[in-house]
Amino acid sequence: MRQLHGYRIWTLNINCLVNPSSKLGLLEFLRRNDPDLLCLQEVNLLQPELSDMIKPLRYNCYCNVTETGRGTAILWKETFIVTNQRTIVPDRLMSIDFGLYTLINVYGPSGRARRQDRADLYSTNLNLYLAGIRNRIKVLGGDFNCIVEKRDAKNNPGQKMSKELKVVLMNNDMIDAYRHVNPATDGFTFIRKNSASRID
Repeated sequence: MRQLHGYRIWTLNINCLVNPSSKLGLLEFLRRNDPDLLCLQEVNLLQPELSDMIKPLRYNCYCNVTETGRGTAILWKETFIVTNQRTIVPDRLMSIDFGLYTLINVYGPSGRARRQDRADLYSTNLNLYLAGIRNRIKVLGGDFNCIVEKRDAKNNPGQKMSKELKVVLMNNDMIDAYRHVNPATDGFTFIRKNSASRID
């Protein structure tokens, strides 16, 4: 969770909503944490179904999900005025505007085999899109499936590094909100038996 000028903005990889328990889990997350805005990744529901699911909790959404893919979505409280809902790359990259802010949600390709796809998404699509945003505060969240600092992975950090994403962050004067607030805490988001990293 990141609080920005009073906004509670969260990002969450939900790894698909394939059964009733996972759908109930998302609803419980919304009830318990009360985010103003929520970026989701690995969403497998199209807009009408996700919208119907969250409407009783007074949230709206915009989905960037193709019929065969796992994509992204942004949810926001229905009291928010959201404009300019954009799909930049299907399943991978989207944004909305609210107030002075543009919120960009990213779902980077995962794994070693997709390293070049990930690099292309950041160096081309994301970089060009952010460069075109003028006179707005840019907020970037999502599942990046990579890191930009070695300290953000326990094992083999070099394999998880993305120089392309690091350049994008530098070009746009962006700071790592988690690291800014928690300079000495690892805060790993992806943990397996032999490794841990902060790829989200």
